[in-house]
Amino acid sequence: MEAGPIKLLKLLGENKNTFNIPVYQRNYEWNKEQVEQFFKDIVNIIEDNYEIRHFLGTVVFVSNEKPGLMMERIIIDGQQRITTTILLLKAIYDLLDENDCFKNEIYETYIINKYVEDEYKLKLKPVEGDMQAFVDLMNESPTIKESKIFTNYSLFVDLIERSNYSAREIYEALSLVEIVYISLDRNSKKENPQIIFESLNSTGLSLTEADLIRNFILMGLSYDEQTRLYKKYWLEIEKMLPNVKISEFVRDYLTMKTGHTPNKNKVYFEFKKNYFKNSYTSENILKDLLKYARYYYWFINVNTNDNEINKWLEKLNYM
Repeated sequence: MEAGPIKLLKLLGENKNTFNIPVYQRNYEWNKEQVEQFFKDIVNIIEDNYEIRHFLGTVVFVSNEKPGLMMERIIIDGQQRITTTILLLKAIYDLLDENDCFKNEIYETYIINKYVEDEYKLKLKPVEGDMQAFVDLMNESPTIKESKIFTNYSLFVDLIERSNYSAREIYEALSLVEIVYISLDRNSKKENPQIIFESLNSTGLSLTEADLIRNFILMGLSYDEQTRLYKKYWLEIEKMLPNVKISEFVRDYLTMKTGHTPNKNKVYFEFKKNYFKNSYTSENILKDLLKYARYYYWFINVNTNDNEINKWLEKLNYM
């Protein structure tokens, strides 16, 4: 593990460096109040003659070296701050004069990786729900304008245009923003990303038992493997059961598997205990969950392919 203070733009500006938001993370969610506060903090740096620093918080990621000296950072904590900063940089880039020497620097240092394959071209790879809006915005053709990605980018453009300072001054102030980074080695048995994630989120935005279980299953894997398993199994479960129902489903699943019913706020704890006791792999447990999620879906919606079974299920649900 590596950890320490660093200027945010120095981290973002590393060559051949990509920040991937894992599929198990929530969509980008910062609202207007948070964006305006972030911008105000940047302006304060200018008003104090660039003599103060602003500490943005902690960014935690798992580092994974890819072929061609490409470094992949899988974000465990800090996706909202990283994404917001990239959106601010894009707004600054769009507002800078074409002849400004910082314009190309911003684009080729913080928005794209210049000399890499298309797969790694963009510095940031958001979750699937934000991907199209983000790619369109970075490619100058925003089409999904109801997304938080486009909304907050537009807010930054408006804030810069209405402020007393130029886009260049905002950029210079942004260069003084600092974070503390924690870089974990994916292959190290001593560094458990899940434990760190649980600690970081214990006082943050409340996660459902289903959120914690999904993260637990996928977190220790490579980004590509996370994406594959998420799409093949978890996404199929979500198509049948909403997030709240997944928590209830896993509770009933554990009741069936273990013979006792977990407390509603201990489902995640009991799930982990059952997972390790039976030596599951991520794919094995997902395969089993998907199998029983289909049964569960039939039970609660009374819609199997057999009308006779549906009649009995209807009576059972009524009872």
